[in-house]
Amino acid sequence: MENSWQVIRRYSDFDMLNNSLQISSLSLPLPPKKLIGNMDREFIAERQKGLQNYLNFITSNHILSNCEVVKKFLDPNNYSANYTEIALQQVSMFFRSDPRYEVVEPLKDIGWRLRKRNFLMRCKNQPKEHLVLSWADLGPDKYLQDKDFQCAIKLLPSLTHPYIYRVTFATASESSALVIRPFNDKGTLKDLIYKAKPKDPFLKKYCNPRKIQGLDLPQIKTFGRQILEVLKFLHDRGFPYGHLHASNVMLEGETCRLMDLENSLLGLPSYYRSYFSQFRKINTLESIDVHCFGHLLYEMTYGRPPDSIPVDQFPPAPSMSVGGPRIFTAGWWCRLIADLQGWVVVQADMVRSSGRGRPWVAEQAGGCGWWRLWLVKTLSGAQPEDLFHVGGPAESGGGQASCACGVSHMLQGGVLDS
Repeated sequence: MENSWQVIRRYSDFDMLNNSLQISSLSLPLPPKKLIGNMDREFIAERQKGLQNYLNFITSNHILSNCEVVKKFLDPNNYSANYTEIALQQVSMFFRSDPRYEVVEPLKDIGWRLRKRNFLMRCKNQPKEHLVLSWADLGPDKYLQDKDFQCAIKLLPSLTHPYIYRVTFATASESSALVIRPFNDKGTLKDLIYKAKPKDPFLKKYCNPRKIQGLDLPQIKTFGRQILEVLKFLHDRGFPYGHLHASNVMLEGETCRLMDLENSLLGLPSYYRSYFSQFRKINTLESIDVHCFGHLLYEMTYGRPPDSIPVDQFPPAPSMSVGGPRIFTAGWWCRLIADLQGWVVVQADMVRSSGRGRPWVAEQAGGCGWWRLWLVKTLSGAQPEDLFHVGGPAESGGGQASCACGVSHMLQGGVLDS
């Protein structure tokens, strides 16, 4: 198979990997040790099968498969560098001629990216103000020329919007960039959902939360609208985001602020790339933002990401204020997303089952917007013709659907009042 290769490792190597992943609190299916008879042919074949199942379990977990120890275990030739040392060298070079800042401590493994490092910083003129520096090298999707790239990075502190997290300093070289922001000890939207401490490692915070609890419906509406507002702001200015997920949404009280806008300029891969790359029709940066917003909406509602995409069945809502312990249908999502905009959706409850056993929506509302039903398609796996089944004579008197695709149509037609 093109997406597989052989890994030659001893059992002790697997044991060391397993110990490194214990911080995730997941029950990992590593075959147990055996001291006597561990050279028998039948036992070796059985253990090899068990170790393969172990690797399959790890690589099927979105968070585990992206962590550094797993990548180095599976592909040591391409992941052998010490990126913390590289980042410190680059940061020292950046500030050699600008001594205003100093490194307090590395924020080890708080993020998921292998080639991105974070450091707690302080400004010498304001020693009580804690800052966080994010350093990353160039990604595979960088599209700007070096001169334009460096200019765009340096302009980030001047980009202001009520729902964009403030950048205090940004600079770039030909191979990397660093950005400094205020450190928020309350953390991100994902920290709120998972009740996590911002400084803890990514695996510990998000892999296996002790309590799964979605947000209240008013919070989902408020945060959802704010995120849609800032996405529209960026798209209207020709800057598709492409990196929306709960860890990139900083929370300040009841206000969401988007951060890591530099990721797009650096050409870094999206957190959900392995998901949306499965769908041929998600082939624009705008549709990627729509897809990622669907993930975020699901996570705010259920307190956890979907197990797989597409979602064949929605679990009971953990928060009673969202609607009680019931299965959410495509119609529920349509009503929620309509509430995010303040639109009145006609007959949004007409949810039926297609021949594939997945939900589809029959709508009579002209101009209901392809983007809104795209989210339902993303989470339910239904096809566009299912979702936009605007009836023939027997169903709805021959109404017609409007297919206005993309983030630019998300907030047209009115928004919720503040």
